[in-house]
This record gives sequence, C-alpha cells and structure tokens, in this order.
Amino acid sequence: AKKHRLLVKETSALESLARIRWLGIDKTGTITTGHFELVHIASVSSWTENELLRFAASVERKDRHPLAQSIVQSYTGCAAAFAGNSSLPDAKNFKREGRCAVMGAVEGHWVAVGNADYLSLQDLDLDGRAAELHKEWSPKGSVLFVVVDEEIAAVIVMADAVRGQARGTIGKLRSLGIQPVLLTGDKGPAAQAAAAAAGIEEVHSGLLPEDKTALVLKASWRGNEKEVLAPAGRGPMEVGFIGDGLNDCPALASANVGIVMQEIGSQATFDAATAVLQGDLGELPAVVVVARRTQRLVVANILLAMALNCTVIAAAAVGSVPLWLSVVADSGGLLAVLANSLWPLCWRVQPVPDESGRQVTSTGGNVGFAVRAGAAGP
Repeated sequence: AKKHRLLVKETSALESLARIRWLGIDKTGTITTGHFELVHIASVSSWTENELLRFAASVERKDRHPLAQSIVQSYTGCAAAFAGNSSLPDAKNFKREGRCAVMGAVEGHWVAVGNADYLSLQDLDLDGRAAELHKEWSPKGSVLFVVVDEEIAAVIVMADAVRGQARGTIGKLRSLGIQPVLLTGDKGPAAQAAAAAAGIEEVHSGLLPEDKTALVLKASWRGNEKEVLAPAGRGPMEVGFIGDGLNDCPALASANVGIVMQEIGSQATFDAATAVLQGDLGELPAVVVVARRTQRLVVANILLAMALNCTVIAAAAVGSVPLWLSVVADSGGLLAVLANSLWPLCWRVQPVPDESGRQVTSTGGNVGFAVRAGAAGP
C-alpha cells in the first residue's frame, strides 16, 4: 500500500479494504480538484461587480473552506491574500451561519456570502434577475449570493473541475466489485453534473454531515435481513468512505475504512480516518488490489504452517520422530512462512481492462491495475 502512497493507521483497515463492496465518495476535493474558479459574477443591484467581489473576498478571507480561498484569489489574483497579505478591508464581527453563509461588517456595510438556503433562512425573496441567474447557473457549479445590508446584490457561480483520472478510477472500482456512491453537500444540479463526468450512477446531494454518516451506516446493512429495520450502528457488510473536509469526519469514523485525501485534508480528518491517501484518487484501485492480494497471502501462510505441522504430527503418530527433526520442522515452517511473506517485494502493477474492457491509463495517477508477482506465488 505504501508503494501506492496509502498509509494505513491500523492493520484492520487493510483487511477491511480488501473486503469493501460499497464506497461513499465526497465530491469537493475528492472527485474534483478542490480548486474553485470564478466562472460568472453578475450584479443585480446598484453596486458594481468589482465592488461586490471585493466585499465578498473581504468576508471570505476569514473562512477556511476551499471556496473562500478561491473567491479571495479571484479578486486579488494571489493566493497569499488568503493569509492576510493584501489591501482587502477587514471584515469585523465575522461569523458563520452553519453551512449556509459567512458574514461580517465591511466598511460600514453588513455583507453576507451564502447559498439559497441562507436566503430562505433570512426570508429574502429570490426573484427577478437573481432567480433567473440561479436557475441558469446551477448546473455549472456552486451558486452563491452576495447580500449587502439585507438585500441581494450579486450572484456568483464557482466551479471546480472533475479530476482527469476520476472516470477511469470509478470504472476500475466498479470492475473490482465496489459500488461507488457520491455523497455531497452540494445541491442537485452541481452534484449530478460532477457525478455524470466521473461516471457515478448513484448520487445523494444536499447532505449534512449526519446525513452522510447515516447513509454509510445504512449501506453496511445492505443485503442483510435486518436492512429494513435500519438498526443503529454498523452492519456486517464492509463499507468505505473517502473525503477530505471537516464535515466528512463523522462519515470517515463510521465507515470500516475511512480514507482522507492528504492533499486537502485537515488534522481533524486525519484523526477520524483509518487511512491517508498521499497520492491522487487514481491510486485507490491499485491499493484495493494489493489489499486483496495481501489477504490471500496471509491465508496461504496460515495454511502452509498448518500443513507442515500436521505432516510432522501425522509422522509422529505412525512412527518414531526424533526430537531434532521436530525442532527442524517447527523452525523450517517458520522460515517458510517468512520467505513466503517476502512476495510483496516482487509484486508489480500492470494496466488491466476496466468494466468496459478498455485498458485504463492516466497521467494523473495509476487507474487500472493487476498485481503480478515476479514468479509463481499466492
């Protein structure tokens, strides 16, 4: 697993990875790059677009979401501004309204940047030009509204690209018998667009962290007679979840295998996860294949040790076996198991067809793999 840049925090994670049949996948930073770009901005007030983007960047500079950094950078043209090295005005009395919005006082104006849910919470009517833009731009990405002094002033759409290797990776996971499912807090149109680009068929959008956790636990009971009862806790089927954000922590902890993307993940997500993927998403199928191969190797070692011991016991039962021969047989069995355990050093990866029968390759990372030993082995 280390060869493919996956660090496991406990051996049970590698065992579970070999048996998973369902994998929940976060969208932002996992299926997508996590680096947003400003696609469109339109003023629906007397303020200019540049003034409103400046207000939005001032507020977002104090938030830690990937969207926030992208909005700041779209105005300043420099990522360093996110750390405070810019001429942006300071946003006073900053606060976050759940997952809906961030807000603060900028140059005497109360500025909020949030989604449509925030407008509903504040009883702000989404109509006219703002409603038209929201409907038109929703499939293109995450639509945000800039609210100044309790009036909708601008509509912004931010989008992050789907990773180049995502579709091939999803196809390879499916060919390994793993069902990929997209679990995201983003709204329907943006989630459906990303899922279609990545080749994921089952999508759950607009989820809160507790919703993701519930779906992970529910998936672990699939195919079980207790599935209809939806009992609390984890079921017998091995399930996994891969994500990167703070809101993914409960789902990561609930899954048998919780994998965090090191590229964007925070310390809290590292603590909640059982494995850390240091590379890109394209390494995941190879890690699954290696985990399954490792499981077979462990079983082979157990059977080898039992076969040697049973042979000596049977020989002792039908005849006289010298003490030295028993010692040699016991030590020899241990050495045979140790030698057999060195096979992973000879394993190599090679492209194998995905579910459509095509050879999958990617410059962004390894996508389709088969593990092959240098010679005969388990």
